[in-house]
Amino acid sequence: MNWTTEYRGVTIIIPPNDDGKWRWGIYVKTRRSGRRPVGARRHEYSTKDEAIRAAMAAIDEFLGADRGAA
Repeated sequence: MNWTTEYRGVTIIIPPNDDGKWRWGIYVKTRRSGRRPVGARRHEYSTKDEAIRAAMAAIDEFLGADRGAA
């Protein structure tokens, strides 16, 4: 089962690590389809915490520093 949370209004999904590697995907909510991917599993991480931090950094980059932290 996927681990899911939200950060700054963007959904982070961490899939199971069947191969021992952690990956992430990030999605924004849309009116039509429910969610739209804006970033995905670009790298593999040795821990879930590392993957979560990387996803949060990608969200910060996607939203831009001028919006401020949530």
